[in-house]
Amino acid sequence: MPDNKQRPVNFKVPFYFVTASLWIFIIVHAFTMNITNDEAYSFFLLKTNYYRALPGSANTHWLNSFFMKLFNLIFGDAPGWIRLQSILAFPFFAAAIWSLSVYLENFFIRLFFYCLIFFNPYILDFFSLARGYGLALTFQAWMLVYFIKVVAEKKFNNRNWLIIFLFSLLSIASNLSYLYSVLSMAGFLAVKIFFSPDTGYSIRSKEIIKVTALFISLILFAIADLLFIKYYGKDLGFGGDKDFISSLFGSVWNGSLYFASYTNLESALGYVSFLLLICGLFYFCYRWLIKRKYISPAFYISLPLIFIFGLNALFHIVFNNPFLFGRTALQWYVPGILMIALMIDEVFKKVSSFWLPVIMITLSAVIIIHFVRQVNIHYSFEWRGDAEAPSMLKDLDQIHPKNAAICNYGVYTNYYRLVDITLNLTNISLLDEYKLKNGDAEEINKLSQFDYIASYLPSTIELLNKTGIKFEVIKTYPLTAEKLLKIYH
Repeated sequence: MPDNKQRPVNFKVPFYFVTASLWIFIIVHAFTMNITNDEAYSFFLLKTNYYRALPGSANTHWLNSFFMKLFNLIFGDAPGWIRLQSILAFPFFAAAIWSLSVYLENFFIRLFFYCLIFFNPYILDFFSLARGYGLALTFQAWMLVYFIKVVAEKKFNNRNWLIIFLFSLLSIASNLSYLYSVLSMAGFLAVKIFFSPDTGYSIRSKEIIKVTALFISLILFAIADLLFIKYYGKDLGFGGDKDFISSLFGSVWNGSLYFASYTNLESALGYVSFLLLICGLFYFCYRWLIKRKYISPAFYISLPLIFIFGLNALFHIVFNNPFLFGRTALQWYVPGILMIALMIDEVFKKVSSFWLPVIMITLSAVIIIHFVRQVNIHYSFEWRGDAEAPSMLKDLDQIHPKNAAICNYGVYTNYYRLVDITLNLTNISLLDEYKLKNGDAEEINKLSQFDYIASYLPSTIELLNKTGIKFEVIKTYPLTAEKLLKIYH
C-alpha cells in the first residue's frame, strides 16, 4: 500500500473521473426531469414578480431564488435552466469532500467515505433541482474544511474565521434550516472567547469583535426571518413529528434507499449510524480528556454534530419545533459520515487486518450497485409524483373535462399554466389524497362531484370502491403509477 503522502495523488485520477461522470448524470437529470411542486411555487412567485410573498414562505431559499430569477431571465422557462445554480455547485461540493477526505489515512476507508457521499442518489437529487439544499450542502462542507483548520490552530486566525463566516452566510442564504450548523460555528467561537482569551480570542480584540458581530447579525437575521415565516406566513410546519432518531437519521436513510424494497432497512441504518456517532464521540472525548493524546480531526467534527443534534432536540422540547427531517436533516450527513469514517480509520490505524479492505470494498460495491439500480433521471425522491404531470395534463386537455381533480395541482397552477399556452384547463381542482387517506369527511364528499380524477395513492381507488362510486381507469402512467380515472354519475 502506498504511504499517506502518495495516496491522495494516486486517488486523484479516479476521483476526477467519478466527479465528472456524476456531474454529467446531474446535468442530464436536471434537464430531463419535469418541474416539481416546490420548484413550481418558487417559479410562480418570481415569474409573476410577487416578491412580497417570498419572505413569508418557507419554500423560499433566498440564494436559490436569486439564481432562479437570473437564469430564467437569461435562458428562459425550461426547468433545466432554472436549476443551473445547483448543477454548478456540484464540482465545488466534490472539491470540499476531497479536502475533508485527506484526514482519512486508510485507502479503503477513504473509498468507503467517497461512495457513501457521492453515490447517494438522495444527495445527488438536490444538485439537479432548483432548491437550496445542494447549495447549502456545498457551503456547509467548505465551512467544515475551514472549521477543522481554525480548531487545530493554537492562535486566532482572522482570515479563516472570516471565510467560515462567508460560508455560514451562504449556507443560511441557501437554506434557513442550516442555522443549526451556523450556530455550531458561533458556539465554538463563544467558547474560545470565554475560555481561551490568551490564544488571541480576547473580546478586547477588534478582529474578534468584528467576527462576533458578523455572526450575531447573521443569526439574528435568520431567526427573525424564521419567526416571520412561522407567525406571519404560517408556513414552518415541515419536519419530523416522530422520535428523534427516526426523524433525523431514519428519514435521511429512507431517502438514500430511494424507493428500494429493503424492508425497514432505513430504521436499522438510522439506529446504527446514531450509535456509531455516539461511540465515536465518547471515544474521541476519552482520548482527549483522559489520555491527553493528539486530538483527532474527528473530535473537531463532533462539535458541530453536538450542536446540530442538541439544539434540534432543545428547540423541539422548548418551542415545539419539528425535528429536522429528510432534506433538512441532510446537514448531519457529511460531518456524520466523516466522523464515522475517521473513527474506523483511527481504530484500525495500527492494526494490520485482512478483513478491513475486504469489508470496505464490499460495502463500497454494494453502495454503487444500489445507486445504479435505484437512480432515475426522470424523477426525484421527494417529488416523484410530479414526474408525469405534463403527460397527464395534456391527456386531460384533450378530454375537455367539466370538473377534474388532480393531485399535482401546484405544478399546473404555478408552472404549466404560465408557460404552456396550449393548455386550456379551466375547471381543475386540487385532490388532497392524504386527507382522503386519513378519512377527511369533507374531502370524501367531493369525490362524486368530479368527472375525472388523477389519483396517485392506491388508497383513493380503494375509497372509491368502498363508497360505491363507479369509475374506470383510462390510463396508468408508468413512472409514478398515477392513474387517470373517469367517474360515472
